[in-house]
Amino acid sequence: MKTPRYYISLAFARYSALKLAGFAENIAVKTALITVFTTPEPPLADITTAATNLRLAEEATDQGGTQATEERDNAFDTLEGLLRELAAYIEDKAKNDQTLMLSTGFEVTTASHSAPVIMTPNILAITNIAEGKLQFSVQSCGARAYELWGRTGTADFAHFLSFTDPRNPVVDGLTSGALYDWKVRALYGNNTYSEWSDVVSHRVT
Repeated sequence: MKTPRYYISLAFARYSALKLAGFAENIAVKTALITVFTTPEPPLADITTAATNLRLAEEATDQGGTQATEERDNAFDTLEGLLRELAAYIEDKAKNDQTLMLSTGFEVTTASHSAPVIMTPNILAITNIAEGKLQFSVQSCGARAYELWGRTGTADFAHFLSFTDPRNPVVDGLTSGALYDWKVRALYGNNTYSEWSDVVSHRVT
């Protein structure tokens, strides 16, 4: 009998804010105890911090207000995105070991649908929003996450940002006045990547 292919379930995306925070904290504690996952991406400390921020943001919504709700939603998106990245890392390192995946606290599922259509995203726009800070608009193609890589001059491309919401990812700490080349790719299930987008150049103010 053929062994099924196991995947980390992304059902946590439908959790409430406090449930997601508790879920993430549990994941961070359990994953830290498993030697196979020695250098998790993203770092578990980032997930713990994002979970704490989400708890605080949820508590702030008790006072009401549109801004508090927006900050809570942003904190939720940040934590969800980190968990998606960690899920992809664990899938890759676990090599289809269901028990090992479950030991992290994530739920596991089997693929019951056809493979996703792998589409290549494009950078739609780049905007200077502050000194050394750029905001991107990336074409959405139904991927689990996206990676933004950049370079200056003839240097090699380097990873700058991973994100799940392609509408407005932001990169800061850039060199003012420098011309950067940028490209993006999409990450699908089973750690499958799209082709790279066309390179777009933009000068930082």
